[in-house]
This record gives sequence, C-alpha cells and structure tokens, in this order.
Amino acid sequence: MKIIITENKLKGLINKIIGYDLSGHIEMITNWLELGSEGQKLFTDGREELRWLLNNFGPMYLFNIDNKKYLVQPQSKEYGTLVLSYEKNRKIDEYEFLKILGINMLGIGLHKIIDEFVEE
Repeated sequence: MKIIITENKLKGLINKIIGYDLSGHIEMITNWLELGSEGQKLFTDGREELRWLLNNFGPMYLFNIDNKKYLVQPQSKEYGTLVLSYEKNRKIDEYEFLKILGINMLGIGLHKIIDEFVEE
C-alpha cells in the first residue's frame, strides 16, 4: 500500500519528530566566505575545491543541529549526497546524518528535506 503525504504534512511530521522547526537551522552556502574559517578547514584544496563542487553540483547547505554543524550538498545519483561534519572534520554517510536528525526511519532523502525546509 502506498501512502501519499502532502508537503505541509511532511514538514509538520518532520518538525514533530525532531521537536523543532528545521527551517531555522539550515543556511544556503554559495561561496567561500559564507563558510567562515571553521568551514573552510573542511577543504584541503581550499577555495578551488569548494568552487569546483559548487560549479558542478550547486549550492551547499549548512545544517546547525544541537550546536553541531554539518555541510550538505546533494550531488548526482552517481555520487549521492556529500555530508561533512565540522565536529569530526570528515565526510559522514547520508544515513548517519539522517540518524543524527532523528528521521532515518522515514525513508526520506536529504534532497527532499532540503527542498521542504530551505527558502531561497
């Protein structure tokens, strides 16, 4: 049986599960300066690496969850989604990040979360 959830209901469901509105915890990143010095340390090749990622896959999104920061970039089907943990200073798995958010059991990808909660 297939269950269809409308956008408003999905947003409400996610907010209810995590206990707060995720909208205020996601910021779009489109250039090197928006990362700040803390985020810039995630890129070993510096500005050029970030520029290449932005040009090839589009904007990144900075999630601030429980005072921990994660940089997320939906890429292609081939590459999946890039998730970088500021705290661990390394790449983490998309499923691991969804688990941190507490919504891994919903079966919703990060691209859908970003579509629902980021206002451009």
